[in-house]
Amino acid sequence: MSPRTEEQFEEIREERKELILQTGLELFATKGYHNVSVSDIARAADISKGLMYNYFESKEVLLSSVVQKGIKDLLEAFDRDKDGVLTKDELSYFIDFIFLSLKNNKQFWRLYFMLIMQPEIYEMVKNEYMSLKERVIKTTYAFFEERGYEDPECEILIFAAMLDGLAFQFVFADDNFQYPLEKLRDKVYKIYGLKKQ
Repeated sequence: MSPRTEEQFEEIREERKELILQTGLELFATKGYHNVSVSDIARAADISKGLMYNYFESKEVLLSSVVQKGIKDLLEAFDRDKDGVLTKDELSYFIDFIFLSLKNNKQFWRLYFMLIMQPEIYEMVKNEYMSLKERVIKTTYAFFEERGYEDPECEILIFAAMLDGLAFQFVFADDNFQYPLEKLRDKVYKIYGLKKQ
C-alpha cells in the first residue's frame, strides 16, 4: 500500500470536519445547545474528544462554524452574480433555494430559529446573522424601490416575515402534517410576479 498524498490527507481532514459539523448541527437542533457536550458530539461522530478539539477548539466555535456554513450557503444563493443588484431571476432563485433548503436541511432551520429565540446563544452568532441580514435588506430594498413599491422598507419586512413565518411553521409542524412547501413557494412567486427557476 502506497503512502497517502497530501491531497488525500486534506480530503480526509475535510471529511472529518464536515462530519463534526453535521453531527453538531443534528445534536444542537434536536437536543438544544446547552444540553449537548463536546463528549456527546465526539461520541456521535465516532471520533475521540481530543480529535474533535483538533478541528474545533470549543463547543462555541463549533456552533459558530455550523451557523457560518449555513449563512454562507444562503449568501451564495443571494444575488448570484454578486453585483449588488437583484434581478427577478435572482430573487426567484433565492426563494427556490430557501424552500429547497427547508426540505433538505430542516435541522439547520430548526437550529436557526432556536438560536434567534435565545438571547445568550444568539450573541455567539450575532455577527454572522447580521452580515446576512444587512446584505439581504440593502439589496432587496433596491429591488422593491426600482419596481415602484410604495414603501420598500415596509415591503422588505413583509417579505422577510412571510419567509420566516413559513419556514418556522414548516420546521416546527407536527410530523404527521403534510406541509405544502411547493404550493407555498409558488404562492410567494405569484405575490412578487416571479417565475420558477
